[in-house]
Amino acid sequence: MSESSRRSRLHQKIDRLAEPEVAVVDSFVDAVLAPIESELASGSWLTTKPWAEAFSARLRAHHALNVEPLSTTAFEAAFNAACEAAGWTVEPANSATNRFFDTVVSPRPTHVFVSTEATPRSP
Repeated sequence: MSESSRRSRLHQKIDRLAEPEVAVVDSFVDAVLAPIESELASGSWLTTKPWAEAFSARLRAHHALNVEPLSTTAFEAAFNAACEAAGWTVEPANSATNRFFDTVVSPRPTHVFVSTEATPRSP
């Protein structure tokens, strides 16, 4: 689907919303459009511009509707969606309790362990 047809369909959907729904969507869009500060790891195959844009869009969308951090599974879903947006094939592990990796990202293929724990920064 082209970007212009996707935008047109979105406008049509918004026109059908009741006023309380418009208020929620308006706040949501404001949150998604809010500028963020981010720093990508240079030289990493993972942090391409399409991946970073898709991942940050998912994070902003989540925080537009929630005050809580992403759960582990929501974080993994955002990671996988960003990989797909970057044009990579994604194969999530068969189980949430899979040992050693959470998803396989191709074209490498690379087994990736996705951690939602913040890593302490060195001074």
